[in-house]
Amino acid sequence: MTESRFKPRYITFGVIALTVIAAAVWLTIKATSTSGGGAGGAAPTTDADAPPADPGREALAKLPERLRARPDVVTGQVRLAAEKGPGDPAGIVNAIHDAVKAGRFRLRDVESDAPGAPRPADELAAALLGKDVPGEVGTLELTALAGALFEARDLGKPQYGRAPGARFDATALVARRYVVRADQGAWLATDGESVDQSAVVPFDEVAMMANVLAWRALGAMVAGDDDLASTAANQARRLAPDDPAIAFVVGKTQINAGLVEMGVATMERVAKDHADALTWQVLGRMERIQEKPFRADQDFRKAIAADPAYVPPHLQLAELALERLDVTPQAEHEGILAQAEAELDAARKIDPKAPGIRVIGAHIAALREDTDKAIALLKEETELNPTSEDGWLILAQVYAVNERDTDAIAALRGAVAAGVESADIEKALGLLLASSGAFDEAYPHVKKALALNPRDNEIRPQLAQLERARSHADEALRLMEEQVEQFPDDALGSLLLAQLELDAKNYDIALKRLDKLVKEQPDNKDAVMLRYLGMLMAGRADQGSLDAAVAAVGSRRQVAEILLEQGRVVDAEALLKDALESEPEDALVPVYLVGIYVGTGRDAEAQALREATLAPLSADDKADVEALFNTATEQAMAQRRAHEQPPGDPAPPSPDADAGTAAPAAPDAAP
Repeated sequence: MTESRFKPRYITFGVIALTVIAAAVWLTIKATSTSGGGAGGAAPTTDADAPPADPGREALAKLPERLRARPDVVTGQVRLAAEKGPGDPAGIVNAIHDAVKAGRFRLRDVESDAPGAPRPADELAAALLGKDVPGEVGTLELTALAGALFEARDLGKPQYGRAPGARFDATALVARRYVVRADQGAWLATDGESVDQSAVVPFDEVAMMANVLAWRALGAMVAGDDDLASTAANQARRLAPDDPAIAFVVGKTQINAGLVEMGVATMERVAKDHADALTWQVLGRMERIQEKPFRADQDFRKAIAADPAYVPPHLQLAELALERLDVTPQAEHEGILAQAEAELDAARKIDPKAPGIRVIGAHIAALREDTDKAIALLKEETELNPTSEDGWLILAQVYAVNERDTDAIAALRGAVAAGVESADIEKALGLLLASSGAFDEAYPHVKKALALNPRDNEIRPQLAQLERARSHADEALRLMEEQVEQFPDDALGSLLLAQLELDAKNYDIALKRLDKLVKEQPDNKDAVMLRYLGMLMAGRADQGSLDAAVAAVGSRRQVAEILLEQGRVVDAEALLKDALESEPEDALVPVYLVGIYVGTGRDAEAQALREATLAPLSADDKADVEALFNTATEQAMAQRRAHEQPPGDPAPPSPDADAGTAAPAAPDAAP
């Protein structure tokens, strides 16, 4: 007990002694610090004294290397442009503005996508050497070009910033007015206008990289690189969490990735505190995508309230009205058309030449079955706004629907000549040319369509078929392999790839692919039929695969039709002979057989089958079937004459020849 009674006293004494010693030491250090003595005369700092960590700089330090590229890198092309251009910051910026005025640069539309963004200075410097730069550029890219030229001219490291107040810059990154200065000089803008020096928001390295990353996200979305788009946008938000335009880009990437509700929610949160007419216009369009017409209507009206001189929300309201036609009784349609026309009138009062007014007017004219007026309005649209993608495309569609393909092709060529860079225009032009048999002329247009929109799951198959028609089987195969890799759920892509693999005699690979597709989609008639055809080509056809094909297609005669189209004459003939017994009610079976007999030079067999078929028929039925026989015989004879060899040449192949021989045509008169 004695030990326990005295132990606390020793501890207390020890604490007091240590405290006294510590106080003495602290006083000594303090005295040394205030008197200027000691090592450097400065007291060591503790964690509590250190400045708080900067989250933006921490995020920048952790930024992956692949995302660090900036558009203002100085290259040989940039140095060449710098050497041949002005030597002062204002002169450099004015030279860029002069290139814009001369048409060597085309500025991005703030409401459109931003393909290729952010474009590097190396791509743009050619404009300062007197060359036209293809594609479009934005203010960030032109400002970065100026910064690169400053560095190339040794004018000091450029500093970037933004000048607030540009129209639509509340949430639209492309609408921002970026500015630059050299060596703490005056802020300059590439738009040729003066800059309010006191209003500029300067960027540090973190803010500039955040803006570059957000632009990279916009470019990646157009390129179809969803992973890069999401990564770049989210990294930009980490660097600049309070930037509303960057947060808006994050919302766009979420929508682009299929997370529509999440993306719209992100954009709506931004709009609560930062919104202008374009903000509400974009949100309204997103609500239309989600099929929420009432909320879309509210957003478009907010856009009009925010900027009464802004035309697009009036056009969106007109289109919303037209969308109601499908769920409105016919008697009320004229009232809805009148509402749409009222919005068009409001748009005309703001700007009678604004793009889109005549396009919607043409839609209304078409609904009233006034094709001539629709065409006239669309022609006027393309004359007033020669870069109107919708104007040219819809004009071509109206022509095509009215079987005026030559005019449709001319309209699409007009769009290309006017400088419209559109995947839809190029694709439509390529397909129309291909349908007319001009494969070589169609090819570059479909190829360009793919380059402009690699995410379109229809273009690669179309391009592959053109490659196949041009005897480029390897390239067609590569395209379809790429298609299946990028769109694994595209059944048509898998079918076309399997067809190409069969053509290349890669039977094992093709049949394995088709087995998988049939297992996943047992009701896919094309897959079942192609699987049977592939088994025939590989010499592996059995009764089970034939029965499955007949069940999928409908009858033996229908399967035989497909085999004839593929040049499988012998297999088709055997199947039709079987159908004479198993499907006696199908009057077209003997007609196809007669066509095969005539086409392969067996006229006696054809005549015998013809007589046997007609004999039991009534007079009326006999006349109908006789007409079918005559049509089939004429077509078969025409094809037979086309394949006849001159005297002395080898005889035409027998009906038992290889399956690749030409097949007689199926009768066009078949009901």
